[in-house]
Amino acid sequence: NAANDECESLRATLSDRNHVIAETKAANAEGQLLRLQQEHEKLHEANKLSAERIRDLEDDARLAREERDRVLADRQAHASSSNAAEGKVALAETQLRALEQERGELEEANRVARESIRR
Repeated sequence: NAANDECESLRATLSDRNHVIAETKAANAEGQLLRLQQEHEKLHEANKLSAERIRDLEDDARLAREERDRVLADRQAHASSSNAAEGKVALAETQLRALEQERGELEEANRVARESIRR
């Protein structure tokens, strides 16, 4: 009977220990689960912030491309305007040379006419 009581006592102790071990494992698992959930939340927030930053950078890049396109268009317009102005200057210079030549010819004809009148 004493052996039976000791056996029952050992079973109770073993049962208590198994219960404590099971509770400890459950508490550890719950703690780990809580840490993982918190880490997941932190990563989720970081991911959201990263996605917002990516959108901001994409907007910045789009605005920079639009500005570049405007600058290129302005340069092309300026180049076209500059080329047109250079063409007008070249035409005016050609016309001026022609008029100077004509004036020289008229002055020569005038000189010849005056000499002819003097004779």
